[in-house]
Amino acid sequence: MIARLLFTGVIASGLAAGLIYVRRRPVRRLLVEILPPDTAQLDLRAWVHLFQGLYGMSRPSWKRWLFGQPSIALELVADRGVITPRCWFPEELEPLVMAQLRTVLPGCVIQEAAADSFTSDLPAVRSRMQLWRDPLWPLAAGNADALGAVTTSMAAAGSAVVQIVLSPDIGWQRRALVRLDQLAGLPTTNSVLMRIVSWPIGALCAAILPEPGADPIRKPRSHLEPMPPADKAASPGYVAEIRIKAWSATRGQAKHSVQAIAAGFRSLDGANGLRPARVWFGRHFDRAFAARSGPGGATSILVADELARTDAAIQHATGI
Repeated sequence: MIARLLFTGVIASGLAAGLIYVRRRPVRRLLVEILPPDTAQLDLRAWVHLFQGLYGMSRPSWKRWLFGQPSIALELVADRGVITPRCWFPEELEPLVMAQLRTVLPGCVIQEAAADSFTSDLPAVRSRMQLWRDPLWPLAAGNADALGAVTTSMAAAGSAVVQIVLSPDIGWQRRALVRLDQLAGLPTTNSVLMRIVSWPIGALCAAILPEPGADPIRKPRSHLEPMPPADKAASPGYVAEIRIKAWSATRGQAKHSVQAIAAGFRSLDGANGLRPARVWFGRHFDRAFAARSGPGGATSILVADELARTDAAIQHATGI
């Protein structure tokens, strides 16, 4: 018996180690710079279509379980006051990403960029931006110049990077709709597996416990806890992490630069908003930042409309 348990444990450990290796295997990735034409004009609707199209990077369920979900990174890099938009993605997504970028930015020049480890001898300050409340609440519908303060602050900082890492969240719509039903006081249905597991437990409780009384009269909801709108729940969502890093001659100057960049995102404040989150482990952040790892800490759920307003407005301010 003990030998069988040991054998099963060894097999399970081997499978787990193999799965971790497969997920962390080195994958060739591309980093490109986006140089816009002189006559480029911002079309927010086209950017919405871009993020709707990029959702096609999502893998089927068996492949997600084996390899995980892919991610891409959109960056603005400020170096001595010059801001350059860049995009980073796995090589397998090159046809998809290139087609979407050229559709949104006709006539743009997309060229390979040199790899950047984002290291400097100057003091650096880091931050993340995240939604301050339930992701069911959407950001405001900003105009084309809503995030001009972000790029202005980056140019003034001298050396700074804003990195937006995205990965499709397949389960967002179902979770959001179930959450809306829960907030409305409607009964919700679990998955088939959960119903199979919970049925005998429910039958046992019903045999032991008394019958529940009639449902009390529902009280009106407080203005402090209103119902979120249902529009965002109906749209496919991305897990997004917004990372900010700035370098300066002194730590105090770098901190002020990061504060100014983070404050620029407040122009998207509406029913929800993006707020800075403290980075507790700088080395871990730097590794994820340089590797452009998928969303990890301080993540938010953003849909195509919100990403278009967040990213396209910044890109527009740089001349795209």
